[in-house]
Amino acid sequence: MLRPLLLPIAFAMLHHAAAQTGVKGVDVAEQDSLKTVPQVVEDKPIDGASAIGTFEVPPAHPDCDPLKEQERLDCTAARVLELIRSRNGAPRLDLTQFGGTMVTISVGVNQFGDTKDVRVDQLGDPQLHRNVTTALYALPTFKPALNDGTRTSATLIFRYPYEELFKQ
Repeated sequence: MLRPLLLPIAFAMLHHAAAQTGVKGVDVAEQDSLKTVPQVVEDKPIDGASAIGTFEVPPAHPDCDPLKEQERLDCTAARVLELIRSRNGAPRLDLTQFGGTMVTISVGVNQFGDTKDVRVDQLGDPQLHRNVTTALYALPTFKPALNDGTRTSATLIFRYPYEELFKQ
């Protein structure tokens, strides 16, 4: 009577054991190889642009390719903001109440420079989410991140005040 249950139980135990064997912590040497380039920009519409992943050179908009490090990210964030502004109409939320609220946008850039996994941390404006997603997928092919001269995937994160997404 227990024989039909033995195979699923054995498979479940094997699966759980295999899932636990590959888990390890990140040591100090590996932390240096994980490049996260945070940014705080004052007196600019862009509050922050950063990239997450294992790379030496962050991904960038094609116009920003010759720039280095944070300038590269700032330039990319400015190009993304221009495109989002061109796709947005009038804001749906009251700017006096929500204008200063930060909108976080993350977009993955694969090893070929294609955008993927667009996410918008929004305020409850579904039209903004659609406009931003459409705009980001309409971007030209990015220059992918590089790690030891090899193209690699990375995630770009942009933070803009809500009102900045609608300025023309």
